[in-house]
Amino acid sequence: MSDTKTRLSEDIKKAMKEGEKDLLAVLRMIYNEVRNAEINDLKEPGRLRTEAEVVQIIAAYQKQLQKSMAEYPADRQAPLKAELAIVERYLPKALTGAELEAFIKEYLGKTSERTFGILMKSLQGELVGRVDGKSLSETLKRVLG
Repeated sequence: MSDTKTRLSEDIKKAMKEGEKDLLAVLRMIYNEVRNAEINDLKEPGRLRTEAEVVQIIAAYQKQLQKSMAEYPADRQAPLKAELAIVERYLPKALTGAELEAFIKEYLGKTSERTFGILMKSLQGELVGRVDGKSLSETLKRVLG
C-alpha cells in the first residue's frame, strides 16, 4: 500500500473515532476513488496502485472539484471549498511559478530533448499533483522560447 493510501486509511479511522462526519465522508470518497481504480483495472484487476498513481488519482479528483466549483454560484461554493481543502492535504505541495521554472531548467539540463510534446508528457509525469497543465505548458514554452 502506498504512503498516501495508508495515511488515508489511518485518517479515516481517526475521523470515525472522533465523530467527524464531514471529514470522514470526504476521506472515504478519496479512498474509494483509489480503490475503484484498483478494482476496475481492466489489465490487472485488484493491482495495488503505486504512490505516483495514487497521487494522480487524487489530483484528478481535485481537478473535478475545481471544475464543479466553477459551475456553482459563489454563495454555494463553501462545501466544495472545504472538500477541496481536505483533498489538497493528500497532494504534494504545489510549485510556485519560480519553482516551476527552476525545475524545468534543471530538467532540461539533464536531457537533450527539446520537442515540446515529449517534454510536456515527461514533465507531467514528474510533477503529478504539483502543477496544473496550463501553467506547465506556459512556463515550458517560455523557457524553451
